[in-house]
Amino acid sequence: MFSSTNYSFGGELTVAGLMFLLEQPQKKGYSDRTGSGAHRVPFSRNEPRNRKCFRGCNFQEVLVMFKEFLPYEKVRNNALKMAYRIHQEGFIPDVIYVSLRGGAYLANVISEYFKIVRKDAHPVLYAAVVARSYSDVRQHDRVMVDGWTYSPEHLRHGDKILLIDDIFDSGRTINHLVEILIDKGIPRKDIKVAVHDYKFFSYKDEQLPIQPDYWCRKHEIHTPDEDRWIHYMSHELIGLSEKELEENYYHDDPELKPILSVLNAAK
Repeated sequence: MFSSTNYSFGGELTVAGLMFLLEQPQKKGYSDRTGSGAHRVPFSRNEPRNRKCFRGCNFQEVLVMFKEFLPYEKVRNNALKMAYRIHQEGFIPDVIYVSLRGGAYLANVISEYFKIVRKDAHPVLYAAVVARSYSDVRQHDRVMVDGWTYSPEHLRHGDKILLIDDIFDSGRTINHLVEILIDKGIPRKDIKVAVHDYKFFSYKDEQLPIQPDYWCRKHEIHTPDEDRWIHYMSHELIGLSEKELEENYYHDDPELKPILSVLNAAK
């Protein structure tokens, strides 16, 4: 899923290579997209594979990650299909937790579905949690939970929990949140994880213990080169080139151009 392009001559960065780099998002990516909504930029996953340190301008090759633009309508429709499947399988949550920000667009639809199909029954509580992954000064992966709108302290034995996020990538945030719920006395069998995109990295020797129970799309990734960057058009705006804005935003709604022009101006 990568295309490889040479942007060096004799180990030195060429003008074309410099221009390429300047057009790329320079935001340092989080190790997981959940919670913060941060992007995994094309240079983050495979570093330093197939290239030398680009900060010193002594690299041979740039790997460009395949980027998919995912329209909100597709997320909405897939959310309805997944909500129907969850309900048909008999899992009726007492609490739906959405991991903000990314999971909101998926979870809003699923919550609305259960509100309608369960209108004559006990209502399903819809709550949110804000969590994010980061690396500390020793480069250890950590997860920070900023808060819950409905504290897990209030959960009772027998409650069924549905935890929703947009993507399962590294999975660290989801695993941390599920561990918190288990520590509060909720058994794993009463906790279900639902995501729109489930990345399964088959080439990795170890898999985290918590994996999604429901997903709209599963991406079997057998080598690092097969990874993809999924851009959720419902809310993500970071890391877009002028060409991508033109093709995916301005083409359908020209009035967005002066509004979103600040994105390139802020680079």
